[in-house]
Amino acid sequence: MLEIKRHPKDPQPAVLHTDSCTMASRKTSPISAAQFRAAARDTEFIETCSLCRPEAKPDDTSG
Repeated sequence: MLEIKRHPKDPQPAVLHTDSCTMASRKTSPISAAQFRAAARDTEFIETCSLCRPEAKPDDTSG
């Protein structure tokens, strides 16, 4: 799932999480496996959660 930014100028990046992660503090959106792969490559605007490490568990990331 993707934890989206609150607004376009929010200094915090969007964050990728596994579906079972409880660390998301902002609004989240389910994403497809293809969207996950694209987001994981976008390290400038999107980071991965350091707790759930979705890049290590891609099967648990599509809503």
